[in-house]
Amino acid sequence: MGNVLTVTLLGISYKDHTTNEEVSRRIINAIGPHVDLLTIVRQQKLKWYGHATRSSGLAKTIMQGTVNEGRRRGRQKKRWDDNIRE
Repeated sequence: MGNVLTVTLLGISYKDHTTNEEVSRRIINAIGPHVDLLTIVRQQKLKWYGHATRSSGLAKTIMQGTVNEGRRRGRQKKRWDDNIRE
């Protein structure tokens, strides 16, 4: 069912008898290579982190500020800052 939609969007007729490999090649030529969504999310997070650290606003203060209290016992929840460091 997935190829039916892409074939229709590419304007390929069923009479053309194109293979799935040909359809995949045309998709890559039309929109570029496949990029993993997780990679895009990581890039955007790093981009925003750089933007926020260069500014002097509230976001920078909150990201760099630490709470006087310690963290709770047990397994710690992952913080946004911990996620950026990975």
